[in-house]
Amino acid sequence: MKERSRGLALDIDRSNILQNAFEKLYHKSAREMRGKLRITYHGERGIDAGGLTRDFYTELSKEMFAQKWLLFTRTNNGTSYFPDYRSAIGNENHLDYFKFIGRMVAKCIFDQ
Repeated sequence: MKERSRGLALDIDRSNILQNAFEKLYHKSAREMRGKLRITYHGERGIDAGGLTRDFYTELSKEMFAQKWLLFTRTNNGTSYFPDYRSAIGNENHLDYFKFIGRMVAKCIFDQ
């Protein structure tokens, strides 16, 4: 069995969570991503005993689907999402963001 890396300590700007997480995690290797995330929020007090990381995943997932990024849109019945055809207009790095979102979903599953 392969050994996990030591982990990643991230200081995240909560008000810009998607872009900040993208900048800090997009270029990390698969080996680095296998490590445990240790989250702190910039300017906030708190020690990550699991709650901050859980909050990070929750807030990041909400932001991924926010309409302002034009990455996803809801189906007509509002029960699911699909890639927004306007994503290239709203974000010139949209394909990198889709890749990042896929990696973060995988990370969530990996971390259980």
